[in-house]
Order: sequence, then structure tokens, then C-alpha cells
Amino acid sequence: VGFAIDFSRVIVDKHKLQMTTDSAVLAAAHDGQMTPEQRTAVIDAYINHLEEELGREIEYSVAMNDEGLVSLTTRLRVYTTISKIMGRDYID
Repeated sequence: VGFAIDFSRVIVDKHKLQMTTDSAVLAAAHDGQMTPEQRTAVIDAYINHLEEELGREIEYSVAMNDEGLVSLTTRLRVYTTISKIMGRDYID
């Protein structure tokens, strides 16, 4: 039961991360006239908002080319509560 509680938290947080990642990339890539700095600022705003909501840092890297293709890789560490007793402090 304890692992199920931790696992459900992982599923919810990872879903939020995926939604934010998708939204950030779409927002950053929608306008072909944006500069790379503007695209990065849009992505930063989305990620920072989720970090504030979750109270945790999100690791991410952004790559883009001259044609406006934007790639965003994100990683979130979800700390466990019940599973910590069994030696599992977090789930990536």
C-alpha cells in the first residue's frame, strides 16, 4: 500500500511535467519570428511556474536550430514518503 501511495504521486507529478514540457515547447516554437532568447525565456517561464507549484527543482536542457525547431528534455526527482522506509528515497 505504501509503495502505491508513492507511485501515485510519481504518476501525477510526471504527468504535470509532461504537460508542462509539451506546452513550453509548443509555446516557444509557435512563432517563427521569435529569437532564441525569447524562446528560451518562454520555456523558462513554464518550467519556473511548475517548480513553484511542486516546490522542487526541475532539470532541463533546451536545444533549437535556426528554423525554429525546439527540443526540451526535462527530469524531475520525486521524493518518496513510505518507500523511504525500504531504502528508496526518490524515484526519477
